[in-house]
Amino acid sequence: MIRSNFPKDLKQRAAGVTLIELIIAITLLAFITGALVTPISTMMANMEQPRKMMQATFLVQEKQEEILYNRRQLTNTQTLAANMTPNSNQTENALAGFTQFGRRVTIDKSYTPGVGNCQSTSAACWNYTVEVFAMSDNSTYSSADLFIQK
Repeated sequence: MIRSNFPKDLKQRAAGVTLIELIIAITLLAFITGALVTPISTMMANMEQPRKMMQATFLVQEKQEEILYNRRQLTNTQTLAANMTPNSNQTENALAGFTQFGRRVTIDKSYTPGVGNCQSTSAACWNYTVEVFAMSDNSTYSSADLFIQK
């Protein structure tokens, strides 16, 4: 008598998975996974930029508050130029805790009393421009002006 390995009914045949079906399933899974990884990795990379912008903005605000604090510490006999930090242009590289950033302060002392933005008729005005830049390529992430009457 000859015995056959063929299944006797379709239920018995459907219980197994052929090699072709397995290869097709793995191929489909690979394409689907590849299609999902690209947008997710792009999204993760794009999330870094707003975080850096926010950090840079906080660093600009911190320097402006430092300038205003030092100005408030002046007594009536002291002058702004002698006690203001900074009182000249300065650059801070690799800020503590934020080594990817540097900070630059530029002071414009050319404002004449009563002219333009300088509303005071008796005292000169200074414009402090605080700028936070990337240490890698010197590109500006955030900047702001602080206008002070001397």
